[in-house]
Amino acid sequence: MSKVIKFLRLELLAAKPDLRIKNIALLMVFTIFGYIVIGVPGITMGLIPFISSLSTYTFSAGNGGLDQLYASLSIKRQQVVFGRYLFIVVVNTMAVVAFLFIGVLASSILGDELNFTGLAIIATGLFVLCTISDFVSTPILFKLGFKKARMLASTLPVILLLGLLLISHLLSGDTTMDQETLTELLNDLGHDLFGERVLIDNIRYVLLISLGWLAMLCISLVASIQFYNKRNF
Repeated sequence: MSKVIKFLRLELLAAKPDLRIKNIALLMVFTIFGYIVIGVPGITMGLIPFISSLSTYTFSAGNGGLDQLYASLSIKRQQVVFGRYLFIVVVNTMAVVAFLFIGVLASSILGDELNFTGLAIIATGLFVLCTISDFVSTPILFKLGFKKARMLASTLPVILLLGLLLISHLLSGDTTMDQETLTELLNDLGHDLFGERVLIDNIRYVLLISLGWLAMLCISLVASIQFYNKRNF
Protein backbone atom coordinates (compact mmCIF):
# COMPACT_ATOMS: atom_id res chain seq x y z
CA MET A 1 0.00 0.00 0.00
CA SER A 2 2.87 2.38 0.76
CA LYS A 3 4.15 1.94 -2.80
CA VAL A 4 0.72 2.85 -4.16
CA ILE A 5 0.74 6.01 -2.01
CA LYS A 6 4.19 6.92 -3.36
CA PHE A 7 2.90 6.34 -6.88
CA LEU A 8 -0.05 8.64 -6.11
CA ARG A 9 2.41 11.40 -5.23
CA LEU A 10 4.11 10.92 -8.60
CA GLU A 11 0.73 11.13 -10.33
CA LEU A 12 -0.12 14.37 -8.51
CA LEU A 13 3.26 15.82 -9.49
CA ALA A 14 2.66 14.77 -13.10
CA ALA A 15 -0.75 16.52 -13.05
CA LYS A 16 0.64 19.70 -11.49
CA PRO A 17 0.78 21.58 -14.86
CA ASP A 18 -3.01 21.21 -15.09
CA LEU A 19 -3.42 22.93 -11.71
CA ARG A 20 -1.94 26.28 -12.69
CA ILE A 21 -3.47 29.46 -11.28
CA LYS A 22 -4.70 30.40 -14.78
CA ASN A 23 -6.66 27.15 -15.11
CA ILE A 24 -8.12 27.47 -11.61
CA ALA A 25 -9.12 31.09 -12.31
CA LEU A 26 -10.91 30.01 -15.51
CA LEU A 27 -12.66 27.26 -13.55
CA MET A 28 -13.91 29.81 -11.02
CA VAL A 29 -15.20 32.10 -13.79
CA PHE A 30 -17.04 29.30 -15.63
CA THR A 31 -18.61 27.82 -12.51
CA ILE A 32 -19.77 31.14 -11.05
CA PHE A 33 -21.17 32.12 -14.46
CA GLY A 34 -22.98 28.77 -14.57
CA TYR A 35 -24.40 29.47 -11.10
CA ILE A 36 -25.67 32.87 -12.22
CA VAL A 37 -27.36 31.37 -15.31
CA ILE A 38 -28.99 28.18 -13.97
CA GLY A 39 -28.18 28.03 -10.27
CA VAL A 40 -26.31 25.28 -8.42
CA PRO A 41 -26.38 22.78 -11.36
CA GLY A 42 -24.39 25.38 -13.33
CA ILE A 43 -21.46 24.77 -11.00
CA THR A 44 -21.63 21.09 -11.94
CA MET A 45 -21.62 21.89 -15.66
CA GLY A 46 -18.54 24.05 -15.14
CA LEU A 47 -16.69 21.47 -13.05
CA ILE A 48 -17.27 18.35 -15.17
CA PRO A 49 -14.91 19.27 -18.07
CA PHE A 50 -12.18 20.23 -15.56
CA ILE A 51 -12.58 16.97 -13.63
CA SER A 52 -12.52 14.94 -16.85
CA SER A 53 -9.37 16.70 -18.05
CA LEU A 54 -7.55 16.29 -14.73
CA SER A 55 -8.50 12.66 -14.12
CA THR A 56 -7.19 11.64 -17.57
CA TYR A 57 -4.13 13.91 -17.53
CA THR A 58 -1.67 11.23 -16.49
CA PHE A 59 -2.90 8.95 -19.28
CA SER A 60 -1.97 11.73 -21.67
CA ALA A 61 1.41 12.02 -19.99
CA GLY A 62 1.73 8.24 -20.25
CA ASN A 63 1.64 8.54 -24.02
CA GLY A 64 4.49 11.03 -23.63
CA GLY A 65 6.73 8.54 -21.85
CA LEU A 66 5.40 8.46 -18.30
CA ASP A 67 4.62 4.73 -18.48
CA GLN A 68 8.18 4.01 -19.58
CA LEU A 69 9.43 6.11 -16.65
CA TYR A 70 7.36 4.10 -14.18
CA ALA A 71 8.69 0.87 -15.70
CA SER A 72 12.29 2.12 -15.32
CA LEU A 73 11.56 2.86 -11.65
CA SER A 74 10.47 -0.79 -11.18
CA ILE A 75 6.90 0.21 -10.40
CA LYS A 76 4.71 -2.82 -11.05
CA ARG A 77 1.84 -2.44 -13.47
CA GLN A 78 -0.68 -3.48 -10.84
CA GLN A 79 0.59 -0.68 -8.60
CA VAL A 80 0.17 1.75 -11.50
CA VAL A 81 -3.45 0.67 -11.92
CA PHE A 82 -4.27 0.90 -8.21
CA GLY A 83 -2.52 4.28 -8.07
CA ARG A 84 -4.52 5.59 -11.02
CA TYR A 85 -7.82 4.61 -9.37
CA LEU A 86 -6.74 6.20 -6.12
CA PHE A 87 -5.84 9.29 -8.14
CA ILE A 88 -9.35 9.32 -9.66
CA VAL A 89 -10.95 9.20 -6.20
CA VAL A 90 -8.65 11.99 -4.94
CA VAL A 91 -9.40 14.20 -7.96
CA ASN A 92 -13.15 13.74 -7.56
CA THR A 93 -12.95 14.38 -3.82
CA MET A 94 -11.11 17.62 -4.62
CA ALA A 95 -13.94 18.43 -7.04
CA VAL A 96 -16.54 17.94 -4.28
CA VAL A 97 -14.61 20.32 -2.00
CA ALA A 98 -14.35 22.84 -4.87
CA PHE A 99 -18.08 22.45 -5.59
CA LEU A 100 -19.01 23.20 -1.97
CA PHE A 101 -16.56 26.14 -1.77
CA ILE A 102 -17.80 27.70 -5.04
CA GLY A 103 -21.44 27.14 -4.07
CA VAL A 104 -20.98 28.90 -0.72
CA LEU A 105 -18.88 31.67 -2.31
CA ALA A 106 -21.30 32.31 -5.20
CA SER A 107 -24.37 32.34 -2.96
CA SER A 108 -22.63 34.75 -0.56
CA ILE A 109 -21.57 37.11 -3.38
CA LEU A 110 -25.05 37.15 -4.93
CA GLY A 111 -26.86 37.23 -1.59
CA ASP A 112 -28.82 34.04 -2.25
CA GLU A 113 -30.21 31.86 0.53
CA LEU A 114 -27.97 28.81 0.91
CA ASN A 115 -29.31 25.30 1.45
CA PHE A 116 -26.06 23.58 2.43
CA THR A 117 -27.71 20.16 2.82
CA GLY A 118 -29.02 20.32 -0.73
CA LEU A 119 -25.63 21.54 -1.93
CA ALA A 120 -23.89 18.61 -0.23
CA ILE A 121 -26.37 16.13 -1.76
CA ILE A 122 -25.77 17.45 -5.28
CA ALA A 123 -22.01 17.33 -4.58
CA THR A 124 -22.45 13.65 -3.71
CA GLY A 125 -24.26 13.15 -7.00
CA LEU A 126 -21.39 14.88 -8.82
CA PHE A 127 -18.90 12.51 -7.17
CA VAL A 128 -20.94 9.42 -8.09
CA LEU A 129 -21.52 10.55 -11.68
CA CYS A 130 -17.89 11.50 -12.37
CA THR A 131 -16.30 8.47 -10.68
CA ILE A 132 -18.63 6.06 -12.51
CA SER A 133 -17.75 7.83 -15.75
CA ASP A 134 -14.07 7.34 -14.91
CA PHE A 135 -14.66 3.68 -14.04
CA VAL A 136 -16.15 3.16 -17.51
CA SER A 137 -13.43 5.02 -19.41
CA THR A 138 -10.32 3.94 -17.44
CA PRO A 139 -10.17 0.31 -18.71
CA ILE A 140 -10.53 1.65 -22.26
CA LEU A 141 -7.70 4.11 -21.65
CA PHE A 142 -5.50 1.33 -20.28
CA LYS A 143 -6.29 -0.85 -23.28
CA LEU A 144 -6.05 1.68 -26.11
CA GLY A 145 -3.97 4.48 -24.66
CA PHE A 146 -4.94 8.13 -24.38
CA LYS A 147 -4.50 9.08 -28.05
CA LYS A 148 -7.06 6.55 -29.29
CA ALA A 149 -9.56 6.90 -26.45
CA ARG A 150 -9.29 10.59 -25.49
CA MET A 151 -12.52 11.63 -27.24
CA LEU A 152 -14.55 9.08 -25.27
CA ALA A 153 -12.77 9.93 -22.02
CA SER A 154 -13.41 13.66 -22.41
CA THR A 155 -17.06 13.43 -23.47
CA LEU A 156 -18.33 10.51 -21.38
CA PRO A 157 -19.28 12.57 -18.28
CA VAL A 158 -21.28 14.98 -20.43
CA ILE A 159 -22.90 12.05 -22.29
CA LEU A 160 -23.93 10.47 -18.97
CA LEU A 161 -25.32 13.76 -17.66
CA LEU A 162 -27.28 14.39 -20.87
CA GLY A 163 -28.53 10.80 -20.74
CA LEU A 164 -29.83 11.34 -17.20
CA LEU A 165 -31.49 14.57 -18.31
CA LEU A 166 -33.14 12.81 -21.26
CA ILE A 167 -34.42 9.97 -19.05
CA SER A 168 -35.79 12.48 -16.55
CA HIS A 169 -37.42 14.40 -19.40
CA LEU A 170 -39.04 11.28 -20.89
CA LEU A 171 -40.32 10.10 -17.53
CA SER A 172 -41.91 13.48 -16.90
CA GLY A 173 -44.10 13.02 -20.00
CA ASP A 174 -43.28 16.54 -21.25
CA THR A 175 -42.79 16.66 -25.03
CA THR A 176 -41.19 20.12 -25.12
CA MET A 177 -37.49 20.88 -24.61
CA ASP A 178 -36.94 24.64 -24.55
CA GLN A 179 -34.48 26.62 -22.45
CA GLU A 180 -36.94 26.96 -19.57
CA THR A 181 -37.57 23.20 -19.54
CA LEU A 182 -33.83 22.45 -19.62
CA THR A 183 -33.17 24.83 -16.73
CA GLU A 184 -35.98 23.24 -14.72
CA LEU A 185 -34.63 19.75 -15.44
CA LEU A 186 -31.13 20.74 -14.33
CA ASN A 187 -32.48 22.24 -11.13
CA ASP A 188 -34.60 19.16 -10.41
CA LEU A 189 -32.02 16.53 -11.44
CA GLY A 190 -30.06 16.60 -8.21
CA HIS A 191 -33.21 16.24 -6.13
CA ASP A 192 -34.76 13.58 -8.37
CA LEU A 193 -31.70 11.32 -8.34
CA PHE A 194 -29.98 12.26 -5.09
CA GLY A 195 -32.71 14.13 -3.22
CA GLU A 196 -33.02 14.31 0.54
CA ARG A 197 -36.05 11.97 0.55
CA VAL A 198 -34.18 9.33 -1.46
CA LEU A 199 -30.85 9.45 0.32
CA ILE A 200 -31.91 10.23 3.86
CA ASP A 201 -35.36 8.69 4.35
CA ASN A 202 -34.88 5.57 2.22
CA ILE A 203 -31.72 3.69 3.19
CA ARG A 204 -32.32 1.09 0.48
CA TYR A 205 -31.47 3.60 -2.21
CA VAL A 206 -28.31 4.57 -0.36
CA LEU A 207 -27.24 0.92 -0.20
CA LEU A 208 -28.20 0.33 -3.83
CA ILE A 209 -26.15 3.29 -5.05
CA SER A 210 -23.21 2.34 -2.81
CA LEU A 211 -23.21 -1.31 -3.89
CA GLY A 212 -23.56 -0.32 -7.54
CA TRP A 213 -20.63 2.08 -7.18
CA LEU A 214 -18.46 -0.59 -5.54
CA ALA A 215 -19.42 -3.15 -8.19
CA MET A 216 -18.48 -0.72 -10.97
CA LEU A 217 -15.16 -0.03 -9.24
CA CYS A 218 -14.28 -3.72 -8.85
CA ILE A 219 -15.23 -4.65 -12.43
CA SER A 220 -13.37 -1.65 -13.83
CA LEU A 221 -10.29 -2.34 -11.70
CA VAL A 222 -10.04 -6.00 -12.75
CA ALA A 223 -10.50 -5.08 -16.42
CA SER A 224 -7.85 -2.34 -16.20
CA ILE A 225 -5.28 -4.69 -14.65
CA GLN A 226 -5.85 -7.27 -17.39
CA PHE A 227 -5.66 -4.70 -20.21
CA TYR A 228 -2.60 -2.91 -18.83
CA ASN A 229 -0.67 -6.15 -18.32
CA LYS A 230 -1.13 -6.86 -22.04
CA ARG A 231 0.01 -3.42 -23.22
CA ASN A 232 3.36 -3.10 -24.98
CA PHE A 233 5.37 0.08 -24.57
